[in-house]
Amino acid sequence: MEQEKVNEILNAPKEKKPLILNHTILCAKNWYKHSKYLWQDYKRAIICDGHYTPDSRHDVAYLLMEFVLEHKDVFLPWGAQENCAGYVYDEIRNRIDRLMYVAQNSGEKINPIEIYDEAVILFCHGAMGWTATAKFDKVLCPSEKVLPLNNTDRTKEEYEKDLKSIFGDAKPYDEDDKFSKRTFESLNDWMSLDRAIANGELTYENPNQTNCEIVMGSNL
Repeated sequence: MEQEKVNEILNAPKEKKPLILNHTILCAKNWYKHSKYLWQDYKRAIICDGHYTPDSRHDVAYLLMEFVLEHKDVFLPWGAQENCAGYVYDEIRNRIDRLMYVAQNSGEKINPIEIYDEAVILFCHGAMGWTATAKFDKVLCPSEKVLPLNNTDRTKEEYEKDLKSIFGDAKPYDEDDKFSKRTFESLNDWMSLDRAIANGELTYENPNQTNCEIVMGSNL
């Protein structure tokens, strides 16, 4: 993302809102399984959080970047605060280089716009995923109505115990936000997980690694 665009987001007036550990953050923290396309997981999580409906990979990338920059004091390292735009540009450039390298070595046709958006999403994925739970004002609980739960390495009892210890009695929607609650309660009606999988929007049959996943595996 160009430094000018980063500065534009940083300088735009923002209404101070509570920082919520929502389904978008839960996706970054791997409480949900990732499908073949990470951006589609984030698209669903963003919609389930109740305020945006991204239409494309680019929309997802922009919304995630806007969210990370709006809360840069939480998501970015302390040393990046003074030169935020430069730090973000360098981090995204690094991921573009790695995605390009993987694509070139796999013999795939390179789409620069898609690689750019994937790089932004990977940067935001890492920034949000490493943020301590204690830094959030509110916490939402994971729900299989959003995405498949990442509980394959635990028994049901162990998983529920982990949920209780971390999220307490938290609900999977913001109880102070009527729109968020209404959106979540309507999920089964207009956006059920089974229907999303049947329509090919989400895929969980252990697909071959995508370039994005290969770069994610390098701890970026």
